[in-house]
Amino acid sequence: MAESWARIGAWLQKHAPATFAQLAPPADPAEIARVQDEMGLKFPQDLVDSLLCHNGLTRYSRANFLPALYPPLSAEEILAHWQSNVEINEDLNLDGEQEPDDQWFHPLWIPFGEAEGDSQVIDMRDGSGQVGMHLHDMGGVFNGAWPSLAEYLSATAEALVEGVDAGGRFPYLDEKGELSWDLAGRLHERAPAGL
Repeated sequence: MAESWARIGAWLQKHAPATFAQLAPPADPAEIARVQDEMGLKFPQDLVDSLLCHNGLTRYSRANFLPALYPPLSAEEILAHWQSNVEINEDLNLDGEQEPDDQWFHPLWIPFGEAEGDSQVIDMRDGSGQVGMHLHDMGGVFNGAWPSLAEYLSATAEALVEGVDAGGRFPYLDEKGELSWDLAGRLHERAPAGL
């Protein structure tokens, strides 16, 4: 995980310094442990390692750090977003008839990126740590998902450094020089590759 974040960071420093400046410093391991305790969940090691590289962002940003366009959350933001979604899910299931796998939000989904109520989640129902999405108007979507956060961040680093796609999206620099991602590179000039 540290290697992927180092490659992402090096690329951002060279090509999108304003985006790089928004990455927060590492999380305190005690904070990560407290958040896990409050959620009653053990984070997959790749999420812990990611938070130990960057604890989300220093401020909310529209910059798209990752190909799925969800800004990374801090440990505290993971907790707050998870708690909010669990409460909404409980309200939606007041009659208790919802099947565990048909829930709007499952308590074993750990959000790690969020934008406008939608989030990228790590699915811990079977312990695999598959990455998917939770859409506020649909629930969970896991088709075409990354097998793990580590593989997702590795593909992100590869896309930036080598100029290839990550899940069908290509990096580009917006009018402010900040990183964003384009489907199949159709609308924007691809960002420069290399460190």
